[in-house]
Amino acid sequence: MKPKTMILMVVAVGCGLAASYMTSKLLADRREPPPVEEKVKVLVTKTKVPKGTVLKDPEKFFEIKERNKADEPKEKYFTDYVQLKDKRLKKELKAEVHVSPEDLQDRTTSTLDVPAGYGAFGLKVTAASTAGGYVWPGDKVDIILTQRTVKATARTVLRDVVVLAVGDKIIRESESGSIQANTVSVALLPDDAAKVRVAETLGELSLWLHGSDEAVVHGSKVITEDDVLRPGQAVEPKDPPVVEAKPDSDKLPLGLSLPEVEAIAAAQKKEKEPVVEEPPVKQPSWTLTIYPGFDPPIQQHYYDAPKGGIVRDDSDPTAAVKKDKDKDKNKAENP
Repeated sequence: MKPKTMILMVVAVGCGLAASYMTSKLLADRREPPPVEEKVKVLVTKTKVPKGTVLKDPEKFFEIKERNKADEPKEKYFTDYVQLKDKRLKKELKAEVHVSPEDLQDRTTSTLDVPAGYGAFGLKVTAASTAGGYVWPGDKVDIILTQRTVKATARTVLRDVVVLAVGDKIIRESESGSIQANTVSVALLPDDAAKVRVAETLGELSLWLHGSDEAVVHGSKVITEDDVLRPGQAVEPKDPPVVEAKPDSDKLPLGLSLPEVEAIAAAQKKEKEPVVEEPPVKQPSWTLTIYPGFDPPIQQHYYDAPKGGIVRDDSDPTAAVKKDKDKDKNKAENP
């Protein structure tokens, strides 16, 4: 074999090996899975967590979930339960939301959360006046005044009042239960504070605890003992519906049209007019029929007289004419 042919064969084999290597590498690159997106761990709530809750056991309220780096919260967040230990929530958190440092307050350095423009105001309370001791800091209540004068009355003095502290408790404990205290601190405006102080001198104050954070429909009625002692009624009686008359352009001020007024007046006039009853027609006892030649027949009626005898009916026009003729004939014969 010639040296030139040998060189060409070596070059061809080398090119084939290079092409095979490049092809296998290209196919391997295509089979590789896409790069895994970076994940971050975020603490999110399991259920709704009320405002003022102390997180003694954060695992009860939160869980760790992984989110894509692209979905990472913009504000700061927590990744470990230890970071939430013994913290207190400043606001209510809904389910499936993360908690940020702005939502928490250190339990050891917590102070009364008094809204801007408001002040803390203390009230003397009992277990009964604080819903059996179930009023906690952060709750909303209505202040009700009960008076015992001539008649016992109850009315709402203030509505939607925020409780700041119950006794020496300024935070809501995570455990359920009641709290017994002699005083309650609430957030009030200066004028409302003076109003409550006057109300204390008029009667007994009690707190009505809101059942939830939903809007509460408040009543403005002053309840008296008559509302409680009214027989046969468990609820406030409803006033009968008032039906307003619609204006009618075709009606007179009396509410009737002119033809209707005339018809009513005619009917009333007819009722006032005396009804003259015609006497019943008396039947004759005998009737005498006279046939005067070619003239029409003449009938003469006779009746039984009340005292006996017979009475002739002279109202017969034919008989009256005949009687006049007889009188004229007698005068002519006997002048």
